[in-house]
Amino acid sequence: GVDRQILSVVPPMTYYAQDAGLNKEISSALNDALAALAQAHPDRFHCMAQVPLQDPPAAAAELRRAVKKGHIGVQIGSNVAGRNLDDRGLDVFWSAVAELDVPVFIHPIEVMGVNDRLKDYYLRNFIGNPLDTTIAAACIIWGGVFDRHPRLKILLSHCGGYTPWIRGRWQHGYGERQEPKVNGAKAPERYIKKFYYDTIIHNPGCLQFAVKSLGADRVMYGTDYPFDMGNLGRAKGIPGLSKLPKKAQAQILEGNVAKLYKIKK
Repeated sequence: GVDRQILSVVPPMTYYAQDAGLNKEISSALNDALAALAQAHPDRFHCMAQVPLQDPPAAAAELRRAVKKGHIGVQIGSNVAGRNLDDRGLDVFWSAVAELDVPVFIHPIEVMGVNDRLKDYYLRNFIGNPLDTTIAAACIIWGGVFDRHPRLKILLSHCGGYTPWIRGRWQHGYGERQEPKVNGAKAPERYIKKFYYDTIIHNPGCLQFAVKSLGADRVMYGTDYPFDMGNLGRAKGIPGLSKLPKKAQAQILEGNVAKLYKIKK
């Protein structure tokens, strides 16, 4: 059920806590391998780059190099060895992303609570992964990342974590508290639809809610392949997809990703 795939390195291989020089070499080698695979099968594969984000200037340079080799986007983690994505040191990377006009796919890594209250029952994945994505989205909004780099196009994994469901609380809190305004950010509703969201939510009603509240043009098919929490069956078997209008189904399965990543048919 999948005609083309955008390939990326598995998130545990981001290596943000490792030596920056070593990760620069690893990222370069992985990006070269992905580019070679995509070039060998241009009708089937495209690729997203990995970058050594613990060294933002090196990450920007590697992204530029990878794009020249054919990468059409970049995947990053939801934090950088514990640093949130609004850290001003990352601005050189965000500037390069905006300049190159490539999408950023955010996937959770090194999630909060892995070694304490989330260590049992696979909660580090069930709760921790979507939580870390939500923290990343909140920091991008209130940390002023979108305001400093308005051309950014950011895709959130796992349907944005809790973002679509907690947005009302954020909006209410923005009106009541000063903390979300310290960087000059506007109300969160101004930013929610600047993100894109994948379909990894595993529930018909939740998918339909996301599409209705965010817009069919902001949601796109994701597999999370090859992990156990992915949707590894047929693309058209996404829970809830068949209940959506045909136009929305076409957008989610093909149109949105083709537009975002500039993929020609």
